[in-house]
Amino acid sequence: MSELAVWEALATALGEGRTVGLAAVVGSRGSSPGHAGALMVVGEEGRLAGTVGGGAAEAGVLDRMVAGLRGRDLRAEEVQLTHRPGSPTASGLLCGGEQWVAWAPVRLEQLEDVRAVVAAVAAGERIAWTIGTDGWALGEEAGPTGEAGAAAHRMVSGPTHEVWVVGGGHVGLALSRVLATLDFWVVVAEEREGLALFDENPWAHRRVSVPFAELARVVPPGDRTYVTVVTAGAPSDAVALDALWDVPLGYLGVMGSRAKIARLLAGRGARPAWLRAPMGVPIGSHSPAEIAVSVAAELVAVRGGV
Repeated sequence: MSELAVWEALATALGEGRTVGLAAVVGSRGSSPGHAGALMVVGEEGRLAGTVGGGAAEAGVLDRMVAGLRGRDLRAEEVQLTHRPGSPTASGLLCGGEQWVAWAPVRLEQLEDVRAVVAAVAAGERIAWTIGTDGWALGEEAGPTGEAGAAAHRMVSGPTHEVWVVGGGHVGLALSRVLATLDFWVVVAEEREGLALFDENPWAHRRVSVPFAELARVVPPGDRTYVTVVTAGAPSDAVALDALWDVPLGYLGVMGSRAKIARLLAGRGARPAWLRAPMGVPIGSHSPAEIAVSVAAELVAVRGGV
């Protein structure tokens, strides 16, 4: 489930007058199923959206939150979950790492603040909020942050990385669909006119009609910008590569066989450090859906610094 879907679920529950709480992983170390920024919305009936890691660790958080909500006494708290047996804060998992989870009630009078988060994330913007023993609040004014048991941990929602999918055909559509579930901001670029797969792509956050030769004019440089080249053929791939070759990026990937890639790169000189060609994790992919999984896996790895 995307981060946007979690915030939308929280806004919907508040709008319906339900009693709800928000849990967030505010820190993690080592091998842990829940990483900083993971969110879960909880109601009196249980989990409504999101996850803070699943398994026994999440079940304990969920039970405590549900009990508080049903008793109209949910308090802002934080717990340490250590995923090793024998620890005083053992979670029941054996991953070896640890995580810190804070939760707090979110009240009807905070609905507009929650809607502000929804609007920002839906627009591809970053927005700060805090959670801790002082509760949940929009903005970043309150208290010390970043320490276990803090009154207010500063958190930021919204996409951290933008992926430009250059090519709006079948592979571009499949890749958009996968990336949209992984909290990437997805921009699809296409130069062909009247291409229904591009015009009606429901997973692209933004669609840009632009000649591939002019991509450098619209693609923002920076290590948080990723570009995947999946055009209709080698000639248009070459045009896109020419346009982007000198643009500093976090990732520039090109789809194709090794033979095709060798022809595309012949005579280009030194490769940029961020170039992946052919792109994707080698899983023997052939169909658009399989290619999308392969490329998305590589993008997640790059985003995670793996």
